[in-house]
Amino acid sequence: MSDAIKHECGLALIRLRKPFSYYQQKYGTVLYGLNKLYLLMEKQHNRGQDGAGIATIKLDTPPGTPFMHRIRSIVPQAIADLFHQVAGEIAELEKYQPDVRQSPEIMKGHIRFLGELLIGHLRYGTQGRNNVEFCHPFIKRDSVPVRNLALAGNFNLVNTEELFDLVNITPGVFQKQSDLAAMMEVIHKFLVQEDERRPQDFNLADVLRKAARLFDGGYHVGGLLGNGDSFIMRDPHGIRPSYYYINDELIVGASERAAIRTTFNVGENEVKELMPGQALIIKKDAGYSIE
Repeated sequence: MSDAIKHECGLALIRLRKPFSYYQQKYGTVLYGLNKLYLLMEKQHNRGQDGAGIATIKLDTPPGTPFMHRIRSIVPQAIADLFHQVAGEIAELEKYQPDVRQSPEIMKGHIRFLGELLIGHLRYGTQGRNNVEFCHPFIKRDSVPVRNLALAGNFNLVNTEELFDLVNITPGVFQKQSDLAAMMEVIHKFLVQEDERRPQDFNLADVLRKAARLFDGGYHVGGLLGNGDSFIMRDPHGIRPSYYYINDELIVGASERAAIRTTFNVGENEVKELMPGQALIIKKDAGYSIE
């Protein structure tokens, strides 16, 4: 590594394991996941003041309906700005349907960021200019669901030029300044190859194994796929921190153990450390494995 290792950037990932109606009934709000994502990001705000972003994926949307959405901000209070914009969408919907918060499926159909898969990121800029295009998550869109990808993380790669060569891409001015752009291209390349090879038996763990062996650097990265799979992954040397928490209602990943503990009011031993070189893989059916 050519520069000093610092714990820069913050990652937050939530996978809801129950229908929205469950959270509505138990917690009194269909926005439970979004509210927890806000808290998880806010409790890590020290990890990045250069910008923030969130992306969500909705499960089982009607054909032709957008299912992946992203929003990013670089204003001084970026987290608050993101969720203020989400709140604005809800307020607009309530103008026409004042009791809409009592209807989980209507809310899901009309509020862009009400998804079962959520990822948030706090940016501490180490590469690129301080503008919104460099804020995570980055996204790839495709007509084939599994080839849609939202990616964010805390990392520095030192072999980005080599990575672009490996995927036969001549990087543009923007891509040259972003190691996430290089990581995105590599992971997406193997996503496509895996989908072409065995679309009925898609194996995300194999995709990540092939990609991770090419990355030189420290990373804690999270991703959402359009088919409903998701993951967090840590570098083999454990350079970047990575923690997770699982119960029957949700699966959570973050850069800090304390952020998970205080957001969900759980004990220290309930929050696990993702070991170096491991990935927590979450399937569409909300089953999970450590690979």
